[in-house]
Amino acid sequence: MGEVTSPLSLLDAPSVPPSPTRWGVGDAGLWWVVAQIGPALVIGAVYGNDIPDSIPVLSLFAFSIALWFAYGIGPLISARFRGNGPVGDFGMVLRPPEIGIGLAVGVATQLALIPLYLPINQFIDEDPSEAARELIGRADGALELGLLSVMVVIAAPLVEEIFYRGLLLRGLIRVIGQWPAIVIQAAIFAFSHLQALQFPGLFVFGVVAGWLATKTGRLGASWAMHVAFNAFALVLVWP
Repeated sequence: MGEVTSPLSLLDAPSVPPSPTRWGVGDAGLWWVVAQIGPALVIGAVYGNDIPDSIPVLSLFAFSIALWFAYGIGPLISARFRGNGPVGDFGMVLRPPEIGIGLAVGVATQLALIPLYLPINQFIDEDPSEAARELIGRADGALELGLLSVMVVIAAPLVEEIFYRGLLLRGLIRVIGQWPAIVIQAAIFAFSHLQALQFPGLFVFGVVAGWLATKTGRLGASWAMHVAFNAFALVLVWP
């Protein structure tokens, strides 16, 4: 009989490491700061001191461009001019087996987190899905719902994986090793969403996504996981 292999063996990282790079944690810190400041500056320039409690979807999309630049384009600039390029440094390659496994892991992680919040809800009188419901509530009509879905399911996972599991995680690994880097990037990822109630779930997600990225040496599986995770969450609160 032939040897039985685990589906996870399809995720094994390539054995040839990339050439040394000149980017690192400092680059990640720079682009993270830009990601926090950029959207705020754009919103302030448009609304001044009269920022509405609920920013319309079309405006939110425009403001998100500054965030996407910092999280998505910024790391690509660092890799292009201070490294081997995004494919060599971040593993920006999509492979069908990794995509399939990533999608399955994303749904499984979302389902596994539901019991995690059951004891939390007994002490905190808050709905963990309230932020997602509020975001969907901003959409006026099918067009805006579609645009919001693209933002949440496609754009945000893409740029966040480039930054958190690409630039930040790989920069940290060089300094402190694999598992400490996975834990720290997951904590920063969860903190950056500025939602205290969602922190535990986002942290767990960040750890699993970080493990996938280091297991494969590429971003395809973690991106697919992120897409499935966000899409499933959106379906749960869809009107």
